[in-house]
Amino acid sequence: MSPLIQPSKRGTHLTPDPRARVCEDDDDSQVLLQRSSSLCRRQSRPSHRNIMGKVEGQGESWHGHVTAVTVAPEYRRQQLAKKLMNLLEDISDNIDKAFFVDLFVRASNAPAIKMYEKLGYVIYRRVLRYYSGEEDGLDMRKALSRDVEKKSIIPLKRPVTPDELEYD
Repeated sequence: MSPLIQPSKRGTHLTPDPRARVCEDDDDSQVLLQRSSSLCRRQSRPSHRNIMGKVEGQGESWHGHVTAVTVAPEYRRQQLAKKLMNLLEDISDNIDKAFFVDLFVRASNAPAIKMYEKLGYVIYRRVLRYYSGEEDGLDMRKALSRDVEKKSIIPLKRPVTPDELEYD
């Protein structure tokens, strides 16, 4: 079988990178981790919960990034988002040896902010007009075990603009 195609319990999935690895977690969901574009995706049957993320950065900025977390409305309030976040954090911490995990959330999304805070995330900085040039975003972070001194989560004292964000 081609290294680009990975078998799983639910059939065969196309993997866009030969360095990708597929894992199965304890509740029979597939996890795909790919290093080149550093995509981490989790999808379960039926497709009611997903997470996408990546690892990026250099030096002490090497981190996991949550690109998206989705849970279908009928499956919310079952701690599925928490399980997905824990999975991405574990991969970022134990496999990729990242210093922290970060994510961006709309400043107006109080329920999401509250959920992330319960998961241990702190507001690192406000990004002015991050969403469509209109709404501010919050960059939230959670330090991982490699960041012993928790430097990665010391909040910035001033807001930044999207132009000031590092994309390495």
